Amino acid sequence: ILVLLVSGGVSLAANGALPGDALYPVKVGVNEEVEAFFAFTSEGRTRVAAGHIEERFSEAARLAVDADVDADAEAEFESSLDEAVEEISQGLEDLRIKGHTRAVAEVSSEVEGDLQAHANILLDLRARGVSEVAIDEALARIQAVLGAIIESRTQAELDFTANAEVKADVQVAAEGRLR
Repeated sequence: ILVLLVSGGVSLAANGALPGDALYPVKVGVNEEVEAFFAFTSEGRTRVAAGHIEERFSEAARLAVDADVDADAEAEFESSLDEAVEEISQGLEDLRIKGHTRAVAEVSSEVEGDLQAHANILLDLRARGVSEVAIDEALARIQAVLGAIIESRTQAELDFTANAEVKADVQVAAEGRLR
């Protein structure tokens, strides 16, 4: 029981960790993996991945305020962001292949909104004089991720439109056969 209490306490404490903190690997390597494990559907896993993207950019905003971020913390952040981007990209592609275009459009739109909100926060921090270089780097990352997310949403919308047109053609053909 003591082991469970200690490990649960460490896991709980890790939730607020930032890149460079001792508990950050627990946060991204254990907590987020457990969270993804319990998402049983493709859409659920993709929504969890969307939450991880949002968390990475929340961390970026908090790190931008801290002028003492070292190279190791930056590398750790970059790595966890890359993993989160890969996770959401795979999730969206999996949903699209399975024909869940509505879910792709919904999740993509949610992530777009979250990323835009984080971009606005970063712009506000820059206006207040917080490290321009760190802010600009984070904004560039947001733009890159946003581009990929917008591309996924656009493809899902095209798939949805094409699917609707095919269904309409099938319905017309079926009605013609019934006559």
